[in-house]
Amino acid sequence: MNKLSYKILNKLTIKGRLLRFRVFVLEQGISLKDEYDSKEKDYSHLYYYLNTRLIGYLRFQINDKDMHIGRVIVNKKYRNNGFGKELFNILEDLYKDQIDMFILNSQESAIMFYSKLGFIIDSERFKEANINHYKMIKYINK
Repeated sequence: MNKLSYKILNKLTIKGRLLRFRVFVLEQGISLKDEYDSKEKDYSHLYYYLNTRLIGYLRFQINDKDMHIGRVIVNKKYRNNGFGKELFNILEDLYKDQIDMFILNSQESAIMFYSKLGFIIDSERFKEANINHYKMIKYINK
């Protein structure tokens, strides 16, 4: 029987770093310089597992009543199965009494995914790591 679980840690683990490398550097061609930044230590990291295999990840930081989310990924083999949505469900369940809003910079190709989760575009298009992005927000408990 398959078991889904998660951990929230204050550090980027080797498995997290490897999953991010596979997705952002190998799949998307993002440079190592853009992928790993000096802000890692300022974020909490959500790891999502199927049995013992890391299949999803994101990092987040709470500033006042806003949660800034980044580096959202699901292992390629496990995409389109609701695991990305589950990452956000976990955050919302855990932090809904502490925050008013999720904020993230979405790659243009992921806008539909985030829109289905209740996010709205809150900026003009901009470049980040040489990829088109939009700032998106989602109000919590509104």
